[in-house]
Amino acid sequence: MLSVIDIIRALSLLIEEKFPDFPVVDRDLTEGFPRPCYFIDVEGLVTENLTNRLIKETADIEISFFAEDIYEGFLRLLEVNSELVAALTEPLPITDMNGETVAHVVFNDVRTEIIKADKSLTFSMTTELIQGVPDTDNHPLIDTVEFEVGVNK
Repeated sequence: MLSVIDIIRALSLLIEEKFPDFPVVDRDLTEGFPRPCYFIDVEGLVTENLTNRLIKETADIEISFFAEDIYEGFLRLLEVNSELVAALTEPLPITDMNGETVAHVVFNDVRTEIIKADKSLTFSMTTELIQGVPDTDNHPLIDTVEFEVGVNK
């Protein structure tokens, strides 16, 4: 089954391809971080059963970009904003470990905020991943059960 981890991986691949000058930071930002960079955070995650065969995972995702320093880089953030907003209007392919596309994800409620004072850009969005629950039962389906009916004479 797919999860929000697969969505983060797909977003990371997109960002690495489009914005190679922004390396990913994958540690706690309170420890300090190099600029320029970006990081992806999951702000909220809700998983629920829609039926006994369908599951829905709703994720609130935030992507933050930081320009080279707080004195310059504002124009680059404006470019990143335009390019990423355009890219996120299209379904994003999710690939497996072999590079085969196994699903597409769309993003809802995409919002951006650029803070000029600290040269940061934040994308907030929501996505829903609905998929079938894998069959873990080892019981045969009712139409495949074989039985013998005895007849009394």
